[in-house]
Amino acid sequence: MFKAYTQSTHLHIPHATSTPTQPAPANLIYGVSAATRHDNPGHPECAARIPSITDALASFNLTARQDIQQLQRGRVATVEEVLAIHDPVILKGVEIMSDRPDGDVGTIEQGTTFFTNTSYDDALRAIGVVLDLVDGVCDPLNVLGQVESPVAFGICRPPGHHAVVSQSMGFCLFNTAAVAARYAQQKHGMKKVMIIDFDVHAGIIAGVV
Repeated sequence: MFKAYTQSTHLHIPHATSTPTQPAPANLIYGVSAATRHDNPGHPECAARIPSITDALASFNLTARQDIQQLQRGRVATVEEVLAIHDPVILKGVEIMSDRPDGDVGTIEQGTTFFTNTSYDDALRAIGVVLDLVDGVCDPLNVLGQVESPVAFGICRPPGHHAVVSQSMGFCLFNTAAVAARYAQQKHGMKKVMIIDFDVHAGIIAGVV
């Protein structure tokens, strides 16, 4: 309400109240799916990989930064989402290979790719975490409450970049990267998605979906 002062030339102007500061927008989001029971002792793709990564992030105080946020949604990918890339035969094959007693490990490719009794569920959970990250990048307003799109980083097991349409291979049960690219196209209307695969023995492989 406006009030005119006629008796005094001194006006008292109250101090402006401070508005709460908004949290810094996330420049990077990450998701974690450790799959601790998808493990084969002595195998290079072991259950110790994820804790070593998260411990290293914490030791450099990266996870304490406001602009780096862990996305906690962690859903499980649906069969339909995986079938957007893979043939039904690979889903059934991974499910069958994972149907084994607790502690028993099955392998294919001379032991390169292994399966435990949690591997099927772990693989779907890893894909689900990555799809949540895709949502955060493609729809940051609804997922994160911010306009800017962040960079996303999935710290997930089993890995998912070698598997082909109808076969698991190279440590990978499903192809998480391809499923994520197709999901970005189907749900978020992305037209072209480039996949750049940094791999020690293969160099850089780039593909456009």
